[in-house]
Amino acid sequence: MHKRRVNELQLQYVIKPAGPILIKSGGETALNPTLPEMTFVRTRHPQTGDTTIYLPGSSLKGVIRSHSERIIRTVLGDGPETCCDLLGGRGSQNCQERIKSRRLKEAPEQYRELCLACRIFGHMDHASHFLTADAFPPAPIDNLPVRQNVAIDRLSGGVAAGPFDMEVALEGEFHSQLTLYNFELWQVGLLILALRDIGEGRVRLGFAKSRGLGEVHLYLTQATVSYPGQFASSAFTFDKTFYGAGSLVKMKNGAADTAFVRAYDYVGQTDQIGWEVNGAYDPDEVWGRPSLRFGVAPDQLTPATLASNHNTIMGALAVSVKAWAQFVREYKG
Repeated sequence: MHKRRVNELQLQYVIKPAGPILIKSGGETALNPTLPEMTFVRTRHPQTGDTTIYLPGSSLKGVIRSHSERIIRTVLGDGPETCCDLLGGRGSQNCQERIKSRRLKEAPEQYRELCLACRIFGHMDHASHFLTADAFPPAPIDNLPVRQNVAIDRLSGGVAAGPFDMEVALEGEFHSQLTLYNFELWQVGLLILALRDIGEGRVRLGFAKSRGLGEVHLYLTQATVSYPGQFASSAFTFDKTFYGAGSLVKMKNGAADTAFVRAYDYVGQTDQIGWEVNGAYDPDEVWGRPSLRFGVAPDQLTPATLASNHNTIMGALAVSVKAWAQFVREYKG
């Protein structure tokens, strides 16, 4: 469902290293002997234009997706309909191959065929409902400490190769945001569980995770739930209720479009739950985009309030985890 947009969740967050991290650059360093063998990925800072390290949005999305898939398989088991092998080739029964083999042409029937992960993150033939941005430090960071490593021979216990050098980031913070639109509440619950585990250091980021690198802490700074195209609608209480896509789809006469919901296999009119934490509500009757906001802008935070602000946002969004738990109980595959 990409031709219309009925709801949108935007999360702003900060990632702070809890130890050394390295997102490897794909550039060659052999021609410059002054550079370490493994360098951190760099680009131009969006505010200053100076060279800086950063966390690519593709890396962040990959970590969030892979851990979301791990959660899906943990509670619902393995299988192509539950969580497909995205990188598998012909005969792997991933979503792309399954849709092609069954010659599904219409968007609703393609969406119904997707596994739970691809319904959120997409695949090669189906656009994602999840959008990420690169994470940048507030000020450019270009100088990093260098660590030396060696490869150990498994038989002798001596040095097999090395030493070789690699850059690591040990401190600082990286700001970014992500967006999930046209979501069902169970999808938000799954996403929040993945972000919780990243925030608590259970999921590592980047290179050499098995060797102690990659531990980070993620802090949500602001969460905004918006409902585009709602001009003074009396049918919804956006300040009190969290609505999934299936409960928002209406026909021109205002009645629920049950045929559309069935076509996409949405949860339907029951896909709504009351907020348990009060947020800042903006009815936005001029632009028709009512929204509910939790947390504060990143520039209003201090190190002392970062964790408490994060806990407030997670406490508010925790209602969606109930929707995920209900979905798991009723899931039939």
